[in-house]
Amino acid sequence: MLDRWRQKNANSDWKELQKFTHAHQEQNLIITASTGMGKTEAGLLWIGDSKGFFVLPLRTAINAMYDRIADDIIMAEKEERIALLHSDMQSVYLNRQKENEIEGDLMEYCVRSRQMSLPLTMCTLDQIFDFVLKYPGYEYKLATLSYAKIVIDEIQMYDPALLAYLIYGVKWIHKMGGKIAVVTATLPPFVRAQLKEALQDDLVEATFISEDQSRHHLQVVEECLSAMEIIRFCQDLEADSDNQSDSSILVVVNSIEIAQQLYRELSACDTVEDYHPKLLHSRFIRKDRAEKEREILKDGRTYDDEGNRQKKKCIWISTSIVEASLDIDFDYLFTELMDLMSLFQRLGRCNRKGIKSCKTANCFVFTEKQGQAMKYVDETIYQLSLEELRKVNGHILTEQRKLDMIENALSIENLQAGKSSYIAKYQEAYKYIDDLYAYQKNAQDKGELRNIQSVTIIPGKVYEQEKELIDENFQKSNNRSLMPVERIAAKEIVDQRTVSIAKWKFEACEKISELRSSKHTIPIVDCDYDKEIGFCLKKDKKRNEVIGGMI
Repeated sequence: MLDRWRQKNANSDWKELQKFTHAHQEQNLIITASTGMGKTEAGLLWIGDSKGFFVLPLRTAINAMYDRIADDIIMAEKEERIALLHSDMQSVYLNRQKENEIEGDLMEYCVRSRQMSLPLTMCTLDQIFDFVLKYPGYEYKLATLSYAKIVIDEIQMYDPALLAYLIYGVKWIHKMGGKIAVVTATLPPFVRAQLKEALQDDLVEATFISEDQSRHHLQVVEECLSAMEIIRFCQDLEADSDNQSDSSILVVVNSIEIAQQLYRELSACDTVEDYHPKLLHSRFIRKDRAEKEREILKDGRTYDDEGNRQKKKCIWISTSIVEASLDIDFDYLFTELMDLMSLFQRLGRCNRKGIKSCKTANCFVFTEKQGQAMKYVDETIYQLSLEELRKVNGHILTEQRKLDMIENALSIENLQAGKSSYIAKYQEAYKYIDDLYAYQKNAQDKGELRNIQSVTIIPGKVYEQEKELIDENFQKSNNRSLMPVERIAAKEIVDQRTVSIAKWKFEACEKISELRSSKHTIPIVDCDYDKEIGFCLKKDKKRNEVIGGMI
């Protein structure tokens, strides 16, 4: 497939990272590489003619990678070459079929994707590594992976429990003959140590750093990130006679509630009216979220349609959902500190291509905690990250310095000395999996991998506005006399009006009604919702909030 891409890009040449993976196709790899070095192409070259899987933590990132590989690299006979494998797969396929990007039978494509029968599959961790739970029939999945090559991206984004599932799976796949390549921008020492133990001596390690470009000039602000800070910065931009171009600003915070609060305050301020503040997080109904994801990708482009550097005045407020694999390139970043790994991922969304000046600060990191979500951040890792961050305040942060900061601050010794709970949680989860007997779990227990207690609902206001459309298509989706494609299309219309919320938030809402079938139920709840803010508890319920959502 890459040969066809090379014919289209005849004047291009492989980068050093890509040449390296191509030369080491028969080895397991642990590679750390800077943003923008072509990790996707490197992974494809390593897979070569073998059966391959790309594993990423977020569906948004997986969909973006699928689109890019299918449209820009494979280009033809896509249904025979590449597949998606996650819970929203049918929706993505259906939308692509409407745009004539899928020409074959949709149901057959879905079945073949679930069977993992296509040469290349883009998937989430829980879709292929669930075999570690040893439920009846897990052998089929493990047998498939035993002759495949698996590329694991953004490994630092997994929590300790999910990391334990992944490492245990890596060890088993390696033992059965499969190959693993971990290709990531940041790799904490503890994770590296566990990977090396799982792969033993059968691996090659390498680091690729782009030091020819300066991207990020940091300013550490030991205060809470507030709307006023962003407003003042915009005022300074407008007053700067040397600033002759419009500027794009990305704001990334650690909890949805803080993101919503900042959006409200910025939207109400005349000073930043020309920046048209927009908000993105995980509590929008799927239809609204998809629209916002398309908008942020367009607003965050490096180049416009004419190939010139894009100059657009805008402000986007978001959460950590923008961290993984989204190709967005903003001029300035305002963010809260969670830990160094997350911070460096967020930095990758600012001056991504390194073509913008960073003589003055372009990344502002606010270290004062706010939002209930911070209760779930490991305090030791947070403090170690903060101490290391203070050392680079006011400096341009090179790619090598980023790697050094993680190695120095988040060493295994520092985590142990600081009594971090991270290692203990990892070890507990690993022991739990290791102690499982075969067939002790069943297929329904596969949800343990993500351990997310959430409920999919339809906001009452959305249901009121589109009641007839929702009711009609819910009935169609459960009508067995219709063709499967018709039922999928009807289900998609309903699903587009749903949002997943934490179970405790659902319990804090009043259930108005529900859509019920023999297979599943969708509650309709009384809550605040609009397409600009997303889901919120009713004002009289907010005082009872004790946990903040993180993404």
